[in-house]
Amino acid sequence: MSFSPRQLFYDGKIQSASSGKTFKSINPADATPLADIHIASHSDIDAAVASAQRAFQSWSQTPHVVRARILQKAVTILRERNDEVARVETLDSGRAYTETSTVDVVTGADTLEYYANLVGSGGLNGETVQLREGAWIYTKKAPLGVCAAIGAWNYPIQM
Repeated sequence: MSFSPRQLFYDGKIQSASSGKTFKSINPADATPLADIHIASHSDIDAAVASAQRAFQSWSQTPHVVRARILQKAVTILRERNDEVARVETLDSGRAYTETSTVDVVTGADTLEYYANLVGSGGLNGETVQLREGAWIYTKKAPLGVCAAIGAWNYPIQM
């Protein structure tokens, strides 16, 4: 089984890497090529970050319940496509299908669901604490901006 080239995704659409470079994803079980993966250049990364910064203004103003619905939609898609996603993960990583189909995709969906429920329930609200009579402190949890993360190679769906 092979797949069409895997490109970058940012600014709401699939993008070709400006580097013009790719690498081959190889099925570790039989060494067959699975797909050519586009390699992002520094300018591609800068463009993706700029896109996220532009989107941040409206996303940070999006009501919690709407954010939760978006995450729940992702949960639904992962669960509906569990077997398909697990098969691709098995081909790409060499992990047993019994593990990718019952652990990897399932826990990825569970992680998204946890955060959807946390966001939707107001669980990311701030706190108010009375220090003494007439003296209060409060915290407000609010989006601060764009961030990046390096995910674990062995559980990419959870990231």
